[in-house]
Amino acid sequence: MLKNKSLQLCVCVAIFTLTGCSKPAEPVTENSTPVSDTAESVAAVTSDAPPGQLDNSVTPDHYRLELKIDPSQETFEGITTIDLTFSQSVDSFWLHGKNLAVTEAWLMTADSRRIEASYEQQLESGVALVSFAETVPAGSASLHFIYSAPFNTSVNALFKIVRGEESYVASQFEPTAARQLFPGFDQPEFKVPFDLVLITRSDDVVVTNTPEASAEDLGDGYVKHVFETTRPLPTYLLAFAVGPYDLVDHGVIPPNSVRDREVALRGITA
Repeated sequence: MLKNKSLQLCVCVAIFTLTGCSKPAEPVTENSTPVSDTAESVAAVTSDAPPGQLDNSVTPDHYRLELKIDPSQETFEGITTIDLTFSQSVDSFWLHGKNLAVTEAWLMTADSRRIEASYEQQLESGVALVSFAETVPAGSASLHFIYSAPFNTSVNALFKIVRGEESYVASQFEPTAARQLFPGFDQPEFKVPFDLVLITRSDDVVVTNTPEASAEDLGDGYVKHVFETTRPLPTYLLAFAVGPYDLVDHGVIPPNSVRDREVALRGITA
């Protein structure tokens, strides 16, 4: 546990040490839950998909991500919950998500009412439509997704590297690759806290932006790592790595004349 639990941890060292081992990106077959049964209506929806920024009619307030990551596999599993604010009543809205196989989606309203939802990626850039079974009123709610997705192989998004007989995973979400990890609002103006839970093999090293709050042995060769809530972040600054890394803990760099707080420093490498 780091001494100052409010400090953030950068894991980009892992990315630099592994970049020379990457393979070319492989095409991924897109999967989604259906929005419409007719090609005609799908074409009409696609024409309305925003090619640039999302609007502010729906905004995120908090993310909760639970990811099961085994670098020896080709895919990972995810459960994402987004606390949202709707500025007006809606039947559907746009967010970001790319190459995510969403198997279940639903909304919980502020009065604990469940509204079924569907998810469909509409643009190759990773713009997806979420549609609801009934009109959602203005106000706060939480949106839930269960899904799986492939690891990237081009040192982008959540990427996997194989070195010898060992496999490693690390993240690189700049500028718009976080949408390949979870459905969300993948543009810098939205800065909100993240709660991250990683379920990993018991022998793997796990690091992310914040110190670990708890670890639970699940008894099946996996450990559930719960990390402290981040400060408000844009999606591209979330960072983590999982695998049989070597880790060196340098301890804490003390405050100085230009910084009034200590900074924890660790380095990881294959």
